[in-house]
Formats: sequence, C-alpha cells, structure tokens
Amino acid sequence: MWKAGICNSTGWECIDDISVPGKYGSMSWTAGTTYYILLDDENTTAGSHTFYINEPEIAGIWLGTTNSNWHTASNWTAGIIPDASIDVVIPGGTTYQPLFKALMQNVTTFCLRMAPP
Repeated sequence: MWKAGICNSTGWECIDDISVPGKYGSMSWTAGTTYYILLDDENTTAGSHTFYINEPEIAGIWLGTTNSNWHTASNWTAGIIPDASIDVVIPGGTTYQPLFKALMQNVTTFCLRMAPP
C-alpha cells in the first residue's frame, strides 16, 4: 500500500496482494511530495523481504555516448530526443558534446542557463 502527504490510518492505495516475486501495480508520483509505503507480511513467520521501486529514466539529459549529433536518440536518456516540452541538461565530461550550429537554424527562442561547475 502507498499514500502521499501525511502518514495516518486513512487514504492508503493498495498496489496488489503479492505472494510471489514480480512487478506489481504502477504509481504516478510528483517530485517534492513525501510518499509512504506500507509492507504487510501475510503471516507471522519471521523472515526478510526485498522491495524495489523502479523509477523511469528522465528524458532530457545529454549522455553524448554516440556522437555530437543532437538528433541521435542514443545520446539522450530514455532514448528520447528533446523537443520544446523537455528541459535539457548537458553535463560536462561526456565523451561527445552536442554541436548547436545545425540545431539553431530552426530555433525561434533559445534560453541558455549556465550552472556553476
């Protein structure tokens, strides 16, 4: 079970009644919100359990592993070439840095914010 906001006795959402390993349920969470997870063992036998949360890869981070071409999907996290709806992060230290010359020919608005090293 999981819930957002405050930890109290109401408002919990059940992911699934799980008795074997596997992937169960899906949740849509918001950055900056505190979430609580309740694991309820189905018996009174002492034991240990492992619980994983798989977070999808965030689009818009330059990997630069293939070449300097902005339009090569393998240069980006999640394999997604950013469009106007995706904020972009270009970290230093990648094998290839993107070339902007060809990219800029169709740009009407461009904002570049430099982060401190």
